[in-house]
Amino acid sequence: MLLTKTERALINLFLTKNDFLTAKQLAEILDVSSKTIYRKIKNINATTEGKDLIISEKGRGFKLDYKAYIQAKLETTGDIFGYTPTERREKILLQVLFKSPKYLNVTTLYEGYYVGYNSIKNDFTLLNQSIEKYDLALEKRQKEIRVVGTEENIRTAINEVINNLDLSSYDDLKTEYSDLNKADVQFIVRQMEIIENKLMISIPYPYDINIFSHLYILINRFRQGEVEDFNESDDDYLVTNEKLHTIAVEAIEAIEQYLKMKLPKREIFHFLQYLISSRFNHEIELVPSKVLPIVEEMTDFYINQVAAKINMPINKKQLKIELLSHMKPMVNRMNHQINIKNNLLSDIKLEYGKLFEIIKETACDVAKTFELNTISDDEVGYITIYFAKHIEASPLVKRIIIMCSSGIGTSELLKVKVQKAFPDVEIVDVLSSTKFKNSLQDYQNIDFILTTINAESNKEIPSLLVSAMFTEKDKMMVKKMMETL
Repeated sequence: MLLTKTERALINLFLTKNDFLTAKQLAEILDVSSKTIYRKIKNINATTEGKDLIISEKGRGFKLDYKAYIQAKLETTGDIFGYTPTERREKILLQVLFKSPKYLNVTTLYEGYYVGYNSIKNDFTLLNQSIEKYDLALEKRQKEIRVVGTEENIRTAINEVINNLDLSSYDDLKTEYSDLNKADVQFIVRQMEIIENKLMISIPYPYDINIFSHLYILINRFRQGEVEDFNESDDDYLVTNEKLHTIAVEAIEAIEQYLKMKLPKREIFHFLQYLISSRFNHEIELVPSKVLPIVEEMTDFYINQVAAKINMPINKKQLKIELLSHMKPMVNRMNHQINIKNNLLSDIKLEYGKLFEIIKETACDVAKTFELNTISDDEVGYITIYFAKHIEASPLVKRIIIMCSSGIGTSELLKVKVQKAFPDVEIVDVLSSTKFKNSLQDYQNIDFILTTINAESNKEIPSLLVSAMFTEKDKMMVKKMMETL
């Protein structure tokens, strides 16, 4: 059962108060009768099974049970309860961003939220803080408000607010979604289907969401706001991919017909960057050739740095092929301030926390070394998946040290014979017992020591005494030890 406008207003009123209110007080604020208040509270409590959302105490009045309210919101399939203060601020922010730099009447802006002056004042303070990171600011005059800043920063901010709507899959966009204009959604979905047909692919997540958001923002900025020129001029941009450029031109022309207005040529360039910054498949060359050497060098840097830190064998050649396909569009995204959302980020951090931190640390080195913008946690999460895949696929290779009296001669022969018998074994080093004692701390994650001498036992690392000739019996003993580790 959907709540009525008055019932929503009642919920919103309780959300702004942290105390009991009498029926008379509620009636006066909402301009209805006390009898209506009693009936509305009864209706609200009837929307959920079990615990009442609005509790009452004799002599004190009524109060919202916030925990029950949050639980009810999670369990309902429709938006029947109105908005929390955070949700309200996001919706207000989206409105002023879309209409920037136009002034909006504050009373009209807050109509239907049923909040007082202090709540509105607090909203403006928090909203101003939230948009500072985009170099944007709220500007007030009398009873009006607007957002001021560059067009690039306004669109970046809108994109992040839309991402906060938690559109976890492209299917969410094809169904009814209360926060987006349904006619625009249907139009954009159709345009994306046309793009997919022309490329003969299915645009994967999260690039589908990214492209959708860009087109939705573009349409609503020109429809609602007063779009100013971007700082840079892209009228004479270099076309690096004819196929994607043709698709970008046709998409912008379709939007011009939809809006019944002419758009600046730069919008073709910016949409083209979103297409270039998306990973479709290995057959479509997306990045200008002049960027490729840098991307390849950066990918090598990433692989070598991470491999050294995790102390695990990795098929670097195959990993590079796969990682390059992500790095190419990633560099373009960073150059054009295009962000992608990673809805698996929390799961990645939970499952591969240590690996994620290593890759994030490496990302800082990459950004500094190659003079790039900061690599976001979302991007780091996707890179982590590539490394995790190869780590999971790698066989459980045993890491060993070969030790003898001098570390030369017979031990080198033993090394060759061990490598031949056990090609999956990684021989970390061949050294003398003296050197090993003095540098034990330098060797980590060693599974066992293969030695030709009676060395002192090491509690931390097991050892196996074998013949320098590494006979068949020695091989059997090594195999048995490896099976027990």
